[in-house]
This record gives sequence, structure tokens and C-alpha cells, in this order.
Amino acid sequence: MKNSDKLFQHYESAITEGSLRTGARLPSERQLADTFAISRSSVREVLQRLNTQGLISSKPGGGHFASKAFRQKTIEPLLALFNHSPESRFDLLEFRHTMEGDCAYYAALRANELDRQALTLAFQRMDSAYQQNDLQKSSDADADFHLSIAESSHNIVYLHLMQSLFDVVRSSVFVNVSHMVAREPRRDILMRQHSDIYDAIMNAQPTTAREAAHRHIRYVEEVLSDMRKEQDRLERSERRYSE
Repeated sequence: MKNSDKLFQHYESAITEGSLRTGARLPSERQLADTFAISRSSVREVLQRLNTQGLISSKPGGGHFASKAFRQKTIEPLLALFNHSPESRFDLLEFRHTMEGDCAYYAALRANELDRQALTLAFQRMDSAYQQNDLQKSSDADADFHLSIAESSHNIVYLHLMQSLFDVVRSSVFVNVSHMVAREPRRDILMRQHSDIYDAIMNAQPTTAREAAHRHIRYVEEVLSDMRKEQDRLERSERRYSE
């Protein structure tokens, strides 16, 4: 295999499997040429191939970055659906119930020390955001925590799905959190549930981790369902008394 093909395969794999996150900057053309022992013109050809496939984006004079363009065709219709049909977030929760339970299970089974360090940082950021009662930070940190679990599962299919749906999940989490953290008991319950998932993974308890993830998603489903019913009753009363 030619060294230029090795360069292409290296970054194709790193981006699609998620070891190189969206937005991560690639080394300079000179560094890539030195590392893979090829000319800079060959490096530019490889970068163009990666760009054409939507795996990287390039900024003139600013470098090359891992891109999410190759995932956009998956998520754009779903983002539009969530914007126009709030009820569809329950479909996403059903999907997350299965996927995140399995991700937590495999993360507890397979996470190494580096994974546990990354997961700890994600959990601490989420805890801090919830303590500050910052809605945007809380929802972003919440989504990042769940993505870290998927990364720790070492299942490329689950990770690819989670990364492809990350913007959808983050949007959904923002809506969920905005409805739930306004009431302190619910905020505390959410953090305890996240803590249960985190502790089970850190203690290498796969079945416990899966059950904790299922309880968390089920709780969110139940709260949002109750809130939807409450809103329906309010709208019914408003129609009745406005006549």
C-alpha cells in the first residue's frame, strides 16, 4: 500500500470511528508529509479526497478540520422533524432507551483508564453546569456525557450513530432539560440518575449500568408525558372558558 493511501485510510478511519472528534484540527501539511514520508503535493491530494467525501473541511490559511458534513444527510431530516413535530422527541427517547442502555453496558465492560478519565471530566462538567443552573451549559454537558459513554463502549456502530445524531440528541436534551430543571427536585433526580450510570461504569458493573441508563430515560419519558398531559388540560380549559 502506498504511503498516501495509508494517510487517507488513517484519517478516514479516525473520523468515521470517532477517535477524531468533529472540529479537531489535523496536523499541518508539512507534519503529515514528514510523518507519512510523502511529498506535500501528495498530502494535498489526500486532503482533497477527504474533503470531497465530507470527512474534513478546510479553511484557507487556517488548516484542516474533521467535519460532520458526511453525517448531515442523516441528521438534517431529523432536525427538521423535531422543529416541526415536538411529539417526535418521544420516538428519540425510545431509540435512546435501547442504544444508551447498551452503550452503558459495554462502557462498564470495556472502558480503559483513558476512557474513565474522559468520562470523569464529562461528568464533572455536567455536575458543575447543573449546580450553576445554567440551562444551555447543562444541556450541552448532559449530551457530552452521553456521548462520552458511547465512546467508552468501544462499539463503532453505536458511536457512529451517536455522533451522527449528536446534534439531534443535543437539541432534544435542551428541550428536555429546559422543562425539567426549573423544578429543583427534578434537577436533583436527574443528577442522581447520571451519577448512578457513572458509578456503575466506573465500577465495571455492566448490568447495573444498563439498568441505570434505562431508569434515566424512562424517568425523562414519564415526566415529559405528564407535562404534555398537563399542557393539554390547560389548553382545553382555555378553550372552554374563552367561549
